Formats: sequence, C-alpha cells, structure tokens
Amino acid sequence: MMRPEDQPYMAVAEVAAFLGITRQAAWNRSRRSGFPKPIAILRSGAVWATPDVVRFARRHRPVAKAPATREPERMDVFALARARLAALGLPVVQRTR
Repeated sequence: MMRPEDQPYMAVAEVAAFLGITRQAAWNRSRRSGFPKPIAILRSGAVWATPDVVRFARRHRPVAKAPATREPERMDVFALARARLAALGLPVVQRTR
C-alpha cells in the first residue's frame, strides 16, 4: 500500500493519515494560518502538494525517529478505539474471529 507521503498530492484524507489525526482535525488545521495553501480546490475538496505538507509537519510536528529496524506502524482505528475506551474505564470486549 502506498504511503500518503509517497504521492505527489494530498487531499484531506491523506493529510490526516500523514499527520496521524482525523480528517475533521486535518480540515480544521488546514484552515489555520501557517498551513500550506492548497494548489487546487476541486469539487471533492482541497488538494495540497505533498512536499508542502511534509515541510509543514516537520516545522510544526517534529516526529521522533523510529529505530531503523522497525517497520512503520499503520494506523489501527480499532486499537485506538480500544485504548480510548480503556482510558475512560469502560469495558473493552475483544471479539474472536
């Protein structure tokens, strides 16, 4: 699967995946000053040049380097939801397949 930063352009979904935030949070962030201007506004939404978003992320969200032997982690929404439920003290039910 291609990573968002490997593509020449990003829409809101790719920006969200790259920054590790929700699409709504990415859209809100894109409307603030300091975020790169979109290169196009299509009917489906705004489109940004990937290098612009990467530069923004490096300036505003420095990421700690992972050890070279580790494979990049993928966003697992179910693991995130389980962690949030556990943090709230709510029961987490594991389904078996």
